[in-house]
Amino acid sequence: MKRLNINVEKITKNLEVFTRQLMTTKVLGRYRSVFRSRGLEFEDYRDYNQQDDASTIDWKASMRINRLMVREYKEKRNLKIFFIFDTSQSMLFGSTSKLKSEYAAELAASFAYLIQRAGDNFGYALFNNKISKFRLPLKGMQQFYIFLNDLSDLSDWGGGFKLKDTLDYVFNLLEDTAIVIIISDFIGLEKDKGWKEKFKLFTKKFDTIMMMVRDVRDETLPKEKIEITLQDPYSDNSICVNSELIRKRYQEYVSKKEKELKKIFTEAGADFVKLRTDQFFLPLLINLLKKRSQGKFLK
Repeated sequence: MKRLNINVEKITKNLEVFTRQLMTTKVLGRYRSVFRSRGLEFEDYRDYNQQDDASTIDWKASMRINRLMVREYKEKRNLKIFFIFDTSQSMLFGSTSKLKSEYAAELAASFAYLIQRAGDNFGYALFNNKISKFRLPLKGMQQFYIFLNDLSDLSDWGGGFKLKDTLDYVFNLLEDTAIVIIISDFIGLEKDKGWKEKFKLFTKKFDTIMMMVRDVRDETLPKEKIEITLQDPYSDNSICVNSELIRKRYQEYVSKKEKELKKIFTEAGADFVKLRTDQFFLPLLINLLKKRSQGKFLK
């Protein structure tokens, strides 16, 4: 079986270092406060003190033992986080040391590892023009290693891009308390008819985070006066152009399209973060968690 160039052994080893970095930067605590479960369950009684809200007093229990008692609750943590991961042809491009697919896979694996360390559930759908892999949220490292294995299976990579169909499928299978993280370069999204309407419905049901992964050549062309070939990742169409002559127009076009997507995402209520393969994702991940913990969207 052909595998994507993801060094699983190195990733799992580095994830321990990654997790220690998260501990020192208080990200694990931020993760817990940012992604909170919606339920509470009764744990025990304790004596009332002046710092307590009087509304927490259990009067019946207090009368039985003739002193003021308050109920204590603990978070009923059964958090479910779900990754929707783009494995289409455009994700197999790269001009740096990592393809977008490799970078995105390591990002997702690191996030999944953090979720497991926090004792929460995660699941995922890998998609291109169809869903190739799907697993409902579960706890445990077995789920994590299956995820790594599926991410590196090259037979699942390539093909078209149909986010709308994937959202349709996931919509009816996940509980509305799930948090959904969509990882993609979102190239070709404008050709996916009906995705905007479906996305708006999706974000009303689920807390959604959009992670855009781009290569530097997705944004800009070389400054040198050279002939380059631009190719549509989803067809055989290509064109040979002079990099110096179209560089400015190319950058303006890409910037315009990115701003349009970001506006659609954020106006629908989703959080948005952009990552580039020549940048280490940890600071961006920390910033995402920090801003969510402050109640701020990444707009």
